[in-house]
Amino acid sequence: MPRGTKRASLLIAGLRGLLGVATPLALVTTSSPALGYGDRAAIDIQHFQPAPGDARLVTLDLARVGSASHLGWVPQATLHYADRQLVLLCRGNCSPDVYVPWVAHRVTLDLSFTLSLFDRLQLALSLPVALYQHTDSAIIDAGSDAASTGGLVAVRPNPAGLGNLKLHGKVGFLPRSSRYGLGLAVALGLPTGDGNSFLGTRLPDLVARLLGHVELGRFTLAAHFGAHFSEAVTVSSLQDGTALLYGLGGQVRLLGADADTTPFFLIAELTGRAFTRFAPAADFPTEFLIAARSEPGPYSITVGAGSALYPGVGVPNVRAFVSFAYRGGRRSPSPSH
Repeated sequence: MPRGTKRASLLIAGLRGLLGVATPLALVTTSSPALGYGDRAAIDIQHFQPAPGDARLVTLDLARVGSASHLGWVPQATLHYADRQLVLLCRGNCSPDVYVPWVAHRVTLDLSFTLSLFDRLQLALSLPVALYQHTDSAIIDAGSDAASTGGLVAVRPNPAGLGNLKLHGKVGFLPRSSRYGLGLAVALGLPTGDGNSFLGTRLPDLVARLLGHVELGRFTLAAHFGAHFSEAVTVSSLQDGTALLYGLGGQVRLLGADADTTPFFLIAELTGRAFTRFAPAADFPTEFLIAARSEPGPYSITVGAGSALYPGVGVPNVRAFVSFAYRGGRRSPSPSH
C-alpha cells in the first residue's frame, strides 16, 4: 500500500473512532432524563476555555494542528482569575436594583494534554480545577436554617472543586503549507464537575465549531462559528441551554522572523454566545481578550487580560490569565507564505 494511502486510511479510522465515542454520548445529552446530580447549581459558567495544543490564539483554535508533525504532543497549564463572574439582582428586601455577586471571585487552573496525528488530526483532554471561588456574604444558603428569615436566598457554591472533563478532536482539511485554513473542532464534556457549585453539568454537553484562518506574513486572522448543545437547566432565575457560538481574533508577530529570534506575538480575541431563547437582557454574553505570547525554544508563555463587552452568565468584569505550554515531538517545517 502506498504511504499516502496508508496515512489516509489511518486518519479515517481515527475519525471513525472519535465519532463512535461522541455519538452515543451526544444522544445521552439530548434524550436521557436528567440525573439526580448537581440539582442545585448544575450550570457550568466557565466559558473561558483555553484552546489545547499550540495551533491557537488563546481560546480560538487555528484550523490546523500544531508545529509538530505526527505524534507531536503539548501539555498546557493555564491559571486564570475572574471577578464577578455571576451576579444576582436583588429586588426583595434589598435596596432597589442591587447586584450581589453570586460568584464574586474565581481562580481556576485549566490543564490539557494534546496529541497530533498525521499533520491533520489533533486529539486532546482538558480539565478545569477551581482552586478558589467566593460568594458574597449577603447571599443566604437555600438549604440553611437562616433561609426562613428572609434576605437574598440562593445556592452557596463550594469554595473549590473540579470542572467537567472534556475530550477534544480537531481536523484540519487543508495542508499546513497553505496560508489558509479550514477545519472542524468538536469537544465533548463529561459531567465530572461539581454540579452544586457552577462547575459542572448533570449531563454530557457537546460543542461543534467550524474553524477558519488566514496567515498573511506576520498577521494571522482566525474565526469560528458553531453551537453548544446542552440540557436546558434553570437555577433560581438563571437559565442555561443550547447556544450558538462565535469568535473572531487575530495575532501579529512582532519578533521571530529569523530562525535565531524568539517569536513574540500580540493577540486580540472577541468571543461570545447567543442562547437560542434570544432574550436580549442576558442571552448574548460576549468577552474581549488581549494577550502577549513568547515562544523560547519548545516553550510557550502567554499572559493576558479581558473584560465583558456584553454582560451575561460567565462573563466577568475583569479576567487575567497566564499560560505555560511545552511543545514536544519532531518539528514540522513552518508554513510558507
